[in-house]
Amino acid sequence: MEQYGSLTVGLTNLRKDLDVVNIDLDEFDRLVNVNLKSVLLGSRFAIPHMQNAGGGSIVNTVSMAAFASDQTRTAYGATKAGVANMTKNIATQYGKDKFVVMR
Repeated sequence: MEQYGSLTVGLTNLRKDLDVVNIDLDEFDRLVNVNLKSVLLGSRFAIPHMQNAGGGSIVNTVSMAAFASDQTRTAYGATKAGVANMTKNIATQYGKDKFVVMR
């Protein structure tokens, strides 16, 4: 924490994260990076350290937007669903290494 600071993820701009036809593509890209790519990169860099330590836990949280549709927030919901699926993949791929992976 002292070396890297804190993480804040899961933000969306409700004026830009609209339906599929009207969504701002820069906002879509931003949310993919903030909500989804950050989980990929965090896991990518944590897993080798956890393997060297003999195991560990990865806990990723998502909102109900991962499982329910909405009139807007297309990117937010898609990225949260992506986190849920990625977490399952990480558990499948690395659970054998004594990892506990939860969403």
